[in-house]
Amino acid sequence: PLASPPLDGAAVAIARNFGSAGGNADACAANLHAAWPVVTALGATAAGRSFLSEAFRLCDGSIGDDAGAGRRLAEAVQGVFFDLAEANYPFPSTYITSAVGPGLYPLPAWPLRRACDGLNESLATVSGDVASVNFSVRVDGVAAAADWDAVATSNVANFTLEELRAMPTLTSLLEGVRGAWAVWCNV
Repeated sequence: PLASPPLDGAAVAIARNFGSAGGNADACAANLHAAWPVVTALGATAAGRSFLSEAFRLCDGSIGDDAGAGRRLAEAVQGVFFDLAEANYPFPSTYITSAVGPGLYPLPAWPLRRACDGLNESLATVSGDVASVNFSVRVDGVAAAADWDAVATSNVANFTLEELRAMPTLTSLLEGVRGAWAVWCNV
């Protein structure tokens, strides 16, 4: 056993499941890494929040109307991945859903693989050091830079809602992330 496990050990292990070690394309893990600073940056503007609400099919105003809305949404999406990892069996199971809620609803076989269904093609360019959380992301015209626990820079404020809607790769990325979240939320 590990005498002194790393603080982020669970997150690292879960993240591995979204790549080839978990039977997925490595693009899935890269897309999820790219998504968090983009979602966080989009949530900082009114146009971005509207776009996120549309992409994630959320009720108007449900993510809030402040600059922290994107971060909260990213945290909500990330929050289900621990439960999906615990239930990542090669057969449908109610083991985790019955233990933590919402009840005896089966997750699909290999739920983390199902979570990657919409994320298995490269949708974003990531440069820098993802492992030390110091990297930048570009998808369509949107750029964001992550620096440990913050989005250090972003150009999202330059875009209107109509311009964001016209970005097909950004839309695909967010739809893929929504699909990953839905594996748990649509149990």
